[in-house]
Amino acid sequence: MANLKYMTDYHDLFDTEAFLDTFWKVPIEWNEHKSEIPFLLKEHHKFWSDFEANSYTNECLSVLEFGGGPAMANLISAAKVAKYITFADYTESNRNAVNSWINDEPQAHDWSSMIAYVLNHLEANFNEKAVLVRTQEMRSKTQPAVPCDITKYPIVSGLPYDAVSTSFCIEECSSSIQDYQANIVKLCEVLKPQGYLHMAGNLNESFYVVGKHTFRVLPLEENIVLEAIKNAGMVVTNYEVKELQGSLDASNRRAVFSVSARKK
Repeated sequence: MANLKYMTDYHDLFDTEAFLDTFWKVPIEWNEHKSEIPFLLKEHHKFWSDFEANSYTNECLSVLEFGGGPAMANLISAAKVAKYITFADYTESNRNAVNSWINDEPQAHDWSSMIAYVLNHLEANFNEKAVLVRTQEMRSKTQPAVPCDITKYPIVSGLPYDAVSTSFCIEECSSSIQDYQANIVKLCEVLKPQGYLHMAGNLNESFYVVGKHTFRVLPLEENIVLEAIKNAGMVVTNYEVKELQGSLDASNRRAVFSVSARKK
């Protein structure tokens, strides 16, 4: 495909608003056979519901959301467990969008419908007050977004974390399978011993479109993902795949995966 954009193009060409409009629409617009969002929310809910921090307690649990883009959806379930969340992304416009939501600014993207979806469909705890409480919990526990760069050491500032969450990130900034494997190692290095990783991504995706630009993605297969995680010193604890019927005009992915692992 001609004129693909790469990791170094994100700073200047990534359209944050177009990304949110294309990939993070409100639940009423979801088609569960074509959209990965209900699956992702369910898997995040399951991970955090089953999370065991070994010697740690919820009062000191540190979480890193790595390469989170401008999306707050992964934090809806995490906020119940974490004491504090470090949100990191490569692109300044994405970090600005995150900080805008944390600060409850009028122009911020509205995540209330997605929060309500999780509370209603996954936690059976849906009412207007519960949505407000969870929203405040997410805002109070999430620190201002910080830069990250998987190609550098350290990949992000801060101390090692009890848990790391990342979605649709590493394959977008890896040039080859070998590079992907090395990047997974670097990601897992920021975990404490016995720490946990939760990662989601698409299988066999080679591009996605945001606004006027098409961004390259390293196509992944199941064995590549699982081997990379195991080679990084992790023990896989759960792996799920959802096949998607048809495809979005904005992406050629056919399936989405969710994997959880524990550091040895």
